[in-house]
Amino acid sequence: MDITKFSEFLVEGSSKGTQFNTELASLLACVDSKVSDFSYENILNVFYNNSNRFASFDNMMVQIELHLSAHFDEKQFSSFYKSSVELMKNLPGLSGITLDWVSEDVSKGSERDPSDILFVGSDYAGISVKASSSTTLANLTTKALGIDNKGDLFQFFNKDLYNEWKETIILQLLSVAKKSPDKVIIPNPTRPYSIKYNSKAKTYTLGHETKKTFKGKDIKPEDVIGTNISSNTKWKTVFGIYFVQNKDNRIIRKLTKELYNSVAAQIFDKITETMTKDTAINSMMGIITKPYYYLNNKDLYRLPSRHELENKLEFKTTYSEVTDSSKNITGLKFKCEGNIKGIKEKGSFEIQIRYADGVFASSPTVRVQQTKNLQYLGWKHLS
Repeated sequence: MDITKFSEFLVEGSSKGTQFNTELASLLACVDSKVSDFSYENILNVFYNNSNRFASFDNMMVQIELHLSAHFDEKQFSSFYKSSVELMKNLPGLSGITLDWVSEDVSKGSERDPSDILFVGSDYAGISVKASSSTTLANLTTKALGIDNKGDLFQFFNKDLYNEWKETIILQLLSVAKKSPDKVIIPNPTRPYSIKYNSKAKTYTLGHETKKTFKGKDIKPEDVIGTNISSNTKWKTVFGIYFVQNKDNRIIRKLTKELYNSVAAQIFDKITETMTKDTAINSMMGIITKPYYYLNNKDLYRLPSRHELENKLEFKTTYSEVTDSSKNITGLKFKCEGNIKGIKEKGSFEIQIRYADGVFASSPTVRVQQTKNLQYLGWKHLS
């Protein structure tokens, strides 16, 4: 296999398909709860027959026909439509609300309104649609935690240990490739980023077998270590995948544990302090000026407005220390357990600082996940 030539990637990732099918299925459920024909043509007809329900119908249909035609999955669409119809039976006054759809090409506004379906002219912002109950609650940067770092968080707080950790991983994979000269090495077959050692040129070719067409990148060791160790770029993804696949390697685990725990110790107090501020709590929980609804395949929640929750929540933050037996060591995890002041019952979520877009491919980001009992943090479970 010649990894300097790659095939065209013709179909976008399944995440976009899931997004469009679930959002538009729930939008359809808002205007017609009795659809039984889920052919693409009939779905468009139902939207056209209910054109008076939408604030900017013509523009919306351009977006619907653009995105749904490329990603339509009848089984996924019909399944989410049926669950939406059932769940939204408990959503009051829906029939009289003017709607709009926020496609990926439309800004959601300055306060980052999470709504995918907008309630135009309503006291409610709309409905945020998620494919499943395990979906990430918020995607943030480290600034949302009150951390003012530049570049990679781990390198910023412990440069020497970070460089040793990263260089160890890179050198291990270069060694693996060199032991099998002129052979393509793919550390994880489900993510076909590859590396090949070219014995004649004494270089390494990095690439990806299924992305949009581009040539493999030829490198020498000095291009990725030493003074060039710091940068995170897409073409370094193969080293990050090797790390994930070999995180139980004794040397890699030791360095990972030391690096992660040292950085966590430096930012823990700042995160704890940040979680006493309403602005940060609102960002973590998706709370905005107006109340709105949160819909997934199993649940419908009402989220309160900022005013409703002002100065009412309190949190205790703990860090999940990385140990020799930790199963997932691809990032930092902080559990935030909280309650409405004066009430014993608690809800929680987990702040994860990790390389969500690929280890060594980009800087770490913040994800709010692993939610539990959000009804004790102001969310109201409707169905």
